[in-house]
Amino acid sequence: MKNIFIFFYLLFSLNLFSQPVIVWQKTIGGNNADELFVIRQTIDGGYVLGGYSNSNISGDKTENNRGGDDYWIVKIDSSGNIQWEKTIGGSGYDDLFSMEQTTDSGYILGGRSDSNISGDKTENSRGLTDYWILKLDALGNIQWQKTIGGNDDDGLTSIKQTFDGGYILNGGSATQLASGDKNLDSSGVWILKLDSIGNIHWQRVFTKKGASSIIQTIDSGYFMGGYSQIRSGDYWVTKINSAGSIQWEKSIGGNDLDEFKSIQLTTDGGYIIGGSSFSNISGDKTENKRGFEDFWIVKLGSSGNIQWQKTIGGINHDYFYSIEQSPDGGYITGGFSSSNISGDKTDNSKGFEDYWLVKLDASGNILWQKTIGGNGDDELRSLQITADGGFILAGSSLSDISGDKTENSWGASDYWILKYSKDDTGIEEVNPQFLLQVYPNPVTSYLTISLSNLKKYTLNIINPEGKICFQTTSFATRLQLDVQNLSAGIYLCNLKLGNESYFEKMIVVK
Repeated sequence: MKNIFIFFYLLFSLNLFSQPVIVWQKTIGGNNADELFVIRQTIDGGYVLGGYSNSNISGDKTENNRGGDDYWIVKIDSSGNIQWEKTIGGSGYDDLFSMEQTTDSGYILGGRSDSNISGDKTENSRGLTDYWILKLDALGNIQWQKTIGGNDDDGLTSIKQTFDGGYILNGGSATQLASGDKNLDSSGVWILKLDSIGNIHWQRVFTKKGASSIIQTIDSGYFMGGYSQIRSGDYWVTKINSAGSIQWEKSIGGNDLDEFKSIQLTTDGGYIIGGSSFSNISGDKTENKRGFEDFWIVKLGSSGNIQWQKTIGGINHDYFYSIEQSPDGGYITGGFSSSNISGDKTDNSKGFEDYWLVKLDASGNILWQKTIGGNGDDELRSLQITADGGFILAGSSLSDISGDKTENSWGASDYWILKYSKDDTGIEEVNPQFLLQVYPNPVTSYLTISLSNLKKYTLNIINPEGKICFQTTSFATRLQLDVQNLSAGIYLCNLKLGNESYFEKMIVVK
């Protein structure tokens, strides 16, 4: 069982120190197109990569293609060495877009499929494309799978495990009339709540909307983002309760296309959202675009009110994909760019499109940026802050050895992963006011919570139903809790210090 330390800092001052550097990188692929969409650090300190592949046995691929595209999952260790990989698909096209590690150390996968029963697929298509969800064990073996759809195109974009051990998923549905698994007569964003073995608990449709991402909130509800189809396209965010009923929703945009992509909870109880924008100053947009499209990042309060926004880009195409809050309260954001030095861009393109990584402070100001690529197209689609304070970048690359790329392409596009060192900007010469540690995590019997703290605090443990099952107000720097009477599941440790509120998942296993 591995100790996981969660660090939170309140900053008295901000100074810039050493920027992160590449620790290692890996090009992983076969002789055809391999497109990576998601990377997640795993509980053993390694990483799992997910996307889809059209390659047969070649390069790093040890299994032949099943049909068109297949789900391709690769497990690597903390140094990027392949531990196992799985090709999963039917005779048609099966494209993976979302993946998470589950509390049993397995994985939940989601995407779209038009395959009938064939290969690994055990259910026929409901119409054209369907949601295809698979639960894998820790070694990548299929435990169960579900094909969910109506009689038209339905494609999953996001899946997450929920506090009760089930799953929440959303995507886009073109199915107009109830059919197959769809019991509602409308197209748009289709959200479903599943139980732990994939049975549908409830479903909702939000009309004239397109979906991108969904997360669970501390109150056991959900926060979802996508785009509105009513105008030329705006960011659309909505907060729903645990049964899927709307609590509030917002459309945020300018007078041109604004393409929503990513959402994250922030430590102050609000949200950070991002995408790509073609809009100049208009509507909610307060800055002109730099070129064609730019990163557009918006910080929201807990009720969806805009707190600040930033337009970041160069003179050409800058396409946003992912954002994460960093331990210093700022943000790491990334996508890909074809811009040379111009606007906010301080490095020329290495080839065509490059990974573009931008570090922001807590108010959205640029601290540093990196253009990373070779002489071909390199598209960053996923990033994550890692347990060592660094971060991992992942996407797809067409580049051979050139620029920052140290390995040749295996064929067409490959998975390209880069591990960066700890980001010390704004960290080393600050005065940390408290340090929170929660361990072991997962826990079976006794949980230790320790912190160095100068103030009185309140600590809540919140169960999967959103109810407080433990609360204490204290100055103590160390607490030990007996969790043997708690049911297995995902809980939240919620620390309240003055006006600040922080929370982190705690996993109880039996």
